[in-house]
Amino acid sequence: MGIKITIEAADIESIPAELDKIARLFNAKVEPVFKTLAEGEVPLSPVPAEEEAPAPPLPAAPVPDPLAPVAPIGGAATTPAATGPAAGGNGVGAPVDNTGRAWDERIDAKNRGTNADGTWRKRRGVDMAYYNQVLAELAGQQAPAPAAVAPPVAPVTPEGPGTLDTIALGSKILAAASTEDELAELSMAVHGIMVNHGLAGGANDLLQKPELCPVVHADLVAYAAQRGIQC
Repeated sequence: MGIKITIEAADIESIPAELDKIARLFNAKVEPVFKTLAEGEVPLSPVPAEEEAPAPPLPAAPVPDPLAPVAPIGGAATTPAATGPAAGGNGVGAPVDNTGRAWDERIDAKNRGTNADGTWRKRRGVDMAYYNQVLAELAGQQAPAPAAVAPPVAPVTPEGPGTLDTIALGSKILAAASTEDELAELSMAVHGIMVNHGLAGGANDLLQKPELCPVVHADLVAYAAQRGIQC
């Protein structure tokens, strides 16, 4: 079976070279057949090569965030550490020792070292008088505000006769006695009224429980009326 290959060339002199290439490619003998196009004859149109698919568009370059921290060369991004006021080194955010006193550049060691007890180490060359003066100044600045003292609460006075009125009534009942026997009798009666209300200590207990004055006073008034004592 033979293979027919059509070669189009601008001139006939270049055809043998093309045939020689084809022969070497197929390792076969090539016998050319020349044909001259007649006037008006259209040559064979070359087979169009397959169109290559368009390359996908390149991804857009990322837009850097202007607010993002810039990473230093050879290291990760760092954020600045928060610092307090620099005045005296004892502002908000300054380190403190175990007593709560902030480091002060005027009297404390520059390396912020501490003593064995956890207090700031004294700066070299600082006079002790000046050192103590600054300590007193800092202590005054750090002194806590005095706690608000609650105003004293006035004792609630129960409605009706108070403690003094009740004690005074008891004294009037005893003063009505005309003999020692009658005084003993009246004293026992007044004391019994107190005991009935849990006031075995008499007037001292009544001072601790002023809420009982109205009922004790009422019982004393009733007893005085029973004995005919004017109160």
